[in-house]
Amino acid sequence: MRMLTVTCGHNSVLGGFHFEFSEGGRWGRVRYQCCKAGGAPVTFDPRGQLSQLVSPFDGTYCPTARDASGRPQYGSSNEQTLTFDRDAWKWCIGSHCSADTDVASPLGLVTKTWEVVNVSDFNGEFEGQMPKEGTKGMSLQDALKMKPPKRPKAPPMQELQEFKAEQPKYAAECLNYQNLWKKVTETFKDEEDNQVEKTEKLLAEPTTEGAELDDYHPCEVAKGAGGIFGPWGGGDGSTAPENMMYADWNDCMQGDIERDLASARLDYHGALTEFIMDMVEAGGGMICDAIPDVMIAPFGTGVGMNPGKICEGAMELVGAIKTFAGPASGFHFAKQGWEIEQEGYAACNPMQIGFARAFCDIHCVRDAVIRGDRSIVRNLELATKKTNNNMAALMKWSVEAAHTESGWLADKMDYSHVINVAYLQDIHNMLTGLTGPQGEGQLIERAAIATSKMFEEMQGYAEAASFNDLSRVTARDALETFLATPDLAGAPSNATALALLGHLERLHGTLRLAARKQKEQLVERQLQQSVRQLQRQAQLQLRSLGVYRLESDASSHRTRKERHHFMSTAASLERRQVMMSMDHIWWQLRKKLDEYLSVAEEEVRSFQVSLEEMGSYMHCKKGFSSLVASYTSSMASLKRSHRQLRHAWRVGSELLGEMASVIVDAEAFQSFVAEQGCESSLVKQTLKQLESAIFGMAFLLHRFRAAKLPEPDRYPLKEATKRIQEAYAAATSNCTS
Repeated sequence: MRMLTVTCGHNSVLGGFHFEFSEGGRWGRVRYQCCKAGGAPVTFDPRGQLSQLVSPFDGTYCPTARDASGRPQYGSSNEQTLTFDRDAWKWCIGSHCSADTDVASPLGLVTKTWEVVNVSDFNGEFEGQMPKEGTKGMSLQDALKMKPPKRPKAPPMQELQEFKAEQPKYAAECLNYQNLWKKVTETFKDEEDNQVEKTEKLLAEPTTEGAELDDYHPCEVAKGAGGIFGPWGGGDGSTAPENMMYADWNDCMQGDIERDLASARLDYHGALTEFIMDMVEAGGGMICDAIPDVMIAPFGTGVGMNPGKICEGAMELVGAIKTFAGPASGFHFAKQGWEIEQEGYAACNPMQIGFARAFCDIHCVRDAVIRGDRSIVRNLELATKKTNNNMAALMKWSVEAAHTESGWLADKMDYSHVINVAYLQDIHNMLTGLTGPQGEGQLIERAAIATSKMFEEMQGYAEAASFNDLSRVTARDALETFLATPDLAGAPSNATALALLGHLERLHGTLRLAARKQKEQLVERQLQQSVRQLQRQAQLQLRSLGVYRLESDASSHRTRKERHHFMSTAASLERRQVMMSMDHIWWQLRKKLDEYLSVAEEEVRSFQVSLEEMGSYMHCKKGFSSLVASYTSSMASLKRSHRQLRHAWRVGSELLGEMASVIVDAEAFQSFVAEQGCESSLVKQTLKQLESAIFGMAFLLHRFRAAKLPEPDRYPLKEATKRIQEAYAAATSNCTS
């Protein structure tokens, strides 16, 4: 026995135990079942009073004497005294005194260390609840007329609070960016895995709207920074707008660049003008020195001319012009330079605006981070609070439901007690109240009635006890003990009836104890049977999906294999376009059916996983949260499969209608029969494609019925099939079978 170990592990309790032994094989073993503990085991161990938890002033104080003022003095069993100090006008226990008072009695005084209250006797009565008086002495007939207590409805569950995240609000100055931050658009996937695009307006913190900012605030500095867009900078002379944006800042920087270029251009032209004047003056002097004197004497006498003197006079004139024109030209260039500098002074400063805007942006980033973090914290606090409230509501509802269920079980136990007492009282009356042969006959007759009812109850107890290994062994041992009882010898009598009823009562009590968890185990067994049945149903559905998957793959392979041959044949018959249209539509239909098939297989597998989680939960291997998560995933897969099924049916009906239109409008069957005869291979290949498509639609209809969904609209499918049949019949009307 010491070698047989029973271990359930950490946080587990023993749920069932059974010892088995074989005399022939000389072996023994233990069967046991473990369950996860719902909470820590708690016991109450009486240890008496803990002295460290008792104040030294605690006790019962009784009057022992009176002082000079007539006030009573109180003493206690722990040798403490409560007296009035006339000098300090305080009631004191040792050195611990009350506040100043002149009351004659200390009753009601409260200090930091003690309090005076009246003594009250603790004489409560603690008695267990006994059966109701009205049920005592009830006859068996009256007891059987009693209706069993009706199971009450569970209390209504309180509506749970819903949580919706609150979006953060930002500083108003950080949203004053024209149209840049008025709204934000984001794309995400919802709980059904659908892509959603959502646009929301960014909201400003109400306390920041219209509030005046400090003059050193970076956004206030950026708002006030400005200037003009002057003509030297390529502008029109207008004033820069308030709170300049990035495009205005770029124009401001470009204007600064244009003014620098204009200033450089003025410097260049001034230097060039001065250089030309100097060159003219220096070059003219050299030319005048090289010119010789000229004599004019046509008759031997004449006038002598000196061109060099004339040239020097001209150069003196040029020097005078330079002396006058130089300052005038310099004044002109200086005036333009002054205008450029004036405009630069009045124009916007790109460095100032750029730094102010950059620091304002940094401020807004910091503001967004801080407000976003605080919004996250608030949302988490609110979500946690609502979650705690919902958990408290669920726990309260669970306790109320358990209380209601416990009350019903208590009433049912009282009802069973009344019935059993009535049976026993009736048996006792029959055994003690009847004498003589006639009485013994009536006693035996009544005993037979009572035993028949007990046998009916024991049949139910035996069925309930068969749900558990330990209960089944206990019931079997009780039945074997009852059957091993020797037969009663002699004629029927009160003694034999009493002995028989004693055996039956012991058997009845044993079976009732073995089947006391009848309802729970019966429900558990029914639930296990339902789970197994659902698992078999899921396997059948997965098998049907697998059969269709094989047929779909075979059809696709056959279509690919015969595609090139029939396309080349159709090309020679100038019907390639018809075959290409049919092939394109058929592959679209095949794609939709395969997409649904993948989703349906995923649904069935998710359903199987959920059933496995249910089995693990029933055997205490996994918790309820895991079961709920698996159930939620299974329901999501079910909804996704139903949506895909409706979509596949709608698209498939449209594509089959397109195939019928191509066949009828292009007179495909008539052309194929006219060109290849009644045994046209193109007709056969087209019919195979149509049969595969119709088979796929029939499979979708089967899935509608298997999922217990409303019947889809079959009119387009019937109409398309009818048109195809009529076209084929018209094309082969002259063919003989």
